[in-house]
Amino acid sequence: MLDVRKTDSASGAPAEDFGKPPIYPLAAWQSAGRTLIPGKPIPPEEIPDYTIKRDDRTEIFAPALMARLKALNGFVKATGERLEGGIFYWHGDDAYHDSPPAPDLAPARRNLWRAVRFKNSMLEIGVNAGHSALLALSANPRLTYTGVDLGVHKYTDECVRYLAAEFPGRVRYIQGDSRQVLPELAANRSEWSFDLYHVDGGHTDDVCRADVGNCVRLAEGRRGKHLLLDDVNASWIFDVYCEFVAQGRLATETFFGDWEDVNRNVLARIL
Repeated sequence: MLDVRKTDSASGAPAEDFGKPPIYPLAAWQSAGRTLIPGKPIPPEEIPDYTIKRDDRTEIFAPALMARLKALNGFVKATGERLEGGIFYWHGDDAYHDSPPAPDLAPARRNLWRAVRFKNSMLEIGVNAGHSALLALSANPRLTYTGVDLGVHKYTDECVRYLAAEFPGRVRYIQGDSRQVLPELAANRSEWSFDLYHVDGGHTDDVCRADVGNCVRLAEGRRGKHLLLDDVNASWIFDVYCEFVAQGRLATETFFGDWEDVNRNVLARIL
């Protein structure tokens, strides 16, 4: 994610134990979508490692997810590099290693949960420390994940190796420039099929336009495919998204108002 921090934080509650993330109440700016009553009880063994309560949108982090998150953070810290912002922490958060997930990024995490929970395969452009991959794999035990990344961070390779070991048979990684990798995948479409495309790579309008266009090309003629675009709070990223909507290639998906429109990520059906 881009280094654009919201000024209205969700809660002033003090940080607690890293392994026991606190429960933060919804702030006014987080409220969005339909009011849903809780679903039927789910047997404990069927509850995924990341989910939300449907009555108040409280996030539920399983101990396994928190342990894996801490391990990923450890790989980042060991390199001495600054963590690039993502779905758990803001860019420039020097205390990420010993902190619970940032509460004001909860809407973005819940939206990723909404996007992945009924999908079977996901292609992500921009792996970084594997935080989005961890959440997606934890939220949906059926999901397979393929990540594309330039590999400019020393920690990315270690994080991907760790996730591949933790989720056997569910993680693939392609190191390279997405503007070269995605056309190659599109040229061999019979070998690659994805239900969800997550674009969170290069944050210039040209790179974003290329990534979105190539994902649309990969999904062309296949029903039920979606594209999740991050950082629409940047005007140039939002403009690229609007281009594809205006061209009739994407249509915004709101899940009947359940999507939380908090100016971070947007989901679209690929037409």
